[in-house]
Amino acid sequence: MKKNIIYSFTFIAISVLLTACGSNSKTDPIKVAPYSFFNATTPITITKSGGGSCSAGTSSSGGLCLAGGTSCSGGTSCSGGTSCSGTSCGSTTDSNSSSSSQISKSDGMYISVQLLNHGLVAPGELIQMLSFDIAYGAIVNQYVITDQNGRATFEYEAPTGSNYNAIRGKNITIQAQYLDPESTSTTPKVLLTQDFVLQFR
Repeated sequence: MKKNIIYSFTFIAISVLLTACGSNSKTDPIKVAPYSFFNATTPITITKSGGGSCSAGTSSSGGLCLAGGTSCSGGTSCSGGTSCSGTSCGSTTDSNSSSSSQISKSDGMYISVQLLNHGLVAPGELIQMLSFDIAYGAIVNQYVITDQNGRATFEYEAPTGSNYNAIRGKNITIQAQYLDPESTSTTPKVLLTQDFVLQFR
């Protein structure tokens, strides 16, 4: 009887020890992805005027009126990303605004996003823009390399004429992706995605 009691206590003690060894009282660290997208130019509002002139609060570039600039009067249309004063075209480049983000250069629009690695800029990395319905325009270069500031910049061309009128009032979401640079697979792993909303007015 005594022997059975000793065996029982021994078994209970070993069980308690094994259970304690298997537990972890410390919280496991949360893994944080090293890469992130930052400063994306979205949403983007694209407007087009009738008659070649721009309405108040806009400027014209490549036949499109871009929100955030100044307006032209007298039917003058300014091109090349410039703004107007009265009936004359100036040399002020359009800038981003809080309600409508876009970068205007020459006759195209530029969509961009910054890639960070542990909070620092990540230059020399490949970013791709996924294909989308051509009725909503086109991206000139589907693949770009981030510059010294970690920024990937895509040139966007909007549809014109009746093609533009067909999409007026609609929105589309397009997506940029950062693929795993160390992947050797024919279908690399997607590490990051960034959505851009195009609003046609």
